[in-house]
Amino acid sequence: FAYSISGEYNAIEHFPTLRGILPLTFGGGWLLAGGVEKPLTPTTPQLKDQTSFGASNVRPVRVANEIIYIQRGGRRVRALGYRFDTDSYNAADLSVFAEHITEGGIVQMAYSQEPDPMLWLVRDDGVLVGCAIDRDQEVIGFCRLVTDGWVESVAVIPNGDVDQVWLLVKRIVDGATVRYVETLEDGLQTDSC
Repeated sequence: FAYSISGEYNAIEHFPTLRGILPLTFGGGWLLAGGVEKPLTPTTPQLKDQTSFGASNVRPVRVANEIIYIQRGGRRVRALGYRFDTDSYNAADLSVFAEHITEGGIVQMAYSQEPDPMLWLVRDDGVLVGCAIDRDQEVIGFCRLVTDGWVESVAVIPNGDVDQVWLLVKRIVDGATVRYVETLEDGLQTDSC
């Protein structure tokens, strides 16, 4: 079925869920629910505008009680989460103090929970960006991970007690373009401080 949700045309980019269905469009974010005391059906959609910060085509990830998405334009990392004080969703800008790190635009994103919560972002220029994130402890810190190649893709795969970060990296070897599937090390192993 088709349903008009605003006075302008904005195709839905993503359908994440968090206390409801949250269609993210190029022009903003919405809350989609059924009628009062009714399930969602084609005849009972209730749409409420939540944010005017539109989403890019980068697939969002869920981190705790927030949906992390890349704002249209590819530079801002936003956290869409419910706020009891306003009874609505807020899309806080996580990258407000690190706009230089997302310069060039974000083209892909993944999230690893263990051993430490990290958001992994691939920039358009092939640079991998890490973001340590723990909103309960008010921790948000961005860093660049520089390599002698071009990171094209990132994925997180659970492996026992940890999440492994896998990369597709393009490199030039002896004048030829080659691609490698690589994994990040599990961290630094030190015996003393």
